[in-house]
Amino acid sequence: MIPLPQLGLEFLLGLGAALAAGNAWALLKPNLDRRQGRKPVARLPAPGRAWRNVAIGAAVAIWALASLISRG
Repeated sequence: MIPLPQLGLEFLLGLGAALAAGNAWALLKPNLDRRQGRKPVARLPAPGRAWRNVAIGAAVAIWALASLISRG
């Protein structure tokens, strides 16, 4: 039998981590390119939205991880 509650939590963990990491990378990439002497890429149109997505993704990932650990 497939443990659907655990599978759902694992999905939320991955989705939250991907949302946080992807937006954090989008925020950090221009700075890393500039330090390495590469041509700068276009700035994000709304960095505030990216920071908000990092916070939401991290919160979802932490919540899912805590739920998985407590079920352990």
